[in-house]
Amino acid sequence: MTLDEGAQHLRISRPTLDRWIAEERVRAYELPSGRGRRVKREDLNELLIQPRRTLQELQPKMAEFAVYTGGNEDFRTVAIMVRDASANQASWPRQVIDQWLSRAEASNPVATFRGRLIRQARLALTDWVEQHEARLALRTT
Repeated sequence: MTLDEGAQHLRISRPTLDRWIAEERVRAYELPSGRGRRVKREDLNELLIQPRRTLQELQPKMAEFAVYTGGNEDFRTVAIMVRDASANQASWPRQVIDQWLSRAEASNPVATFRGRLIRQARLALTDWVEQHEARLALRTT
């Protein structure tokens, strides 16, 4: 969507949308031609409704954001945790997951796109660690 269409979709003014993009509340994508920016309808809808996502749904969104905009170290670490857990190639204890999520939440405000992804990752990783611990408990009995 164009930025004007995005502002209409959210029922806000264009300057407000521009400010939210600058504050990283909304992600804008540069056109390859360099002649403007666009926003994704799904990103705007996430502002209106916070969906609960699985690790498999979060992984590509977090990877895309980490690769193209970098994020910060804490965000990248959580993105790696989501990637590994979604592929069942992880075995972190709950304390390690909580520690990194807390660090990432502290350094990525909830109003930002990264912050919303991290809060969704907390829910998905918490579900994953509970399932992982249950599987381990079954193996030891």
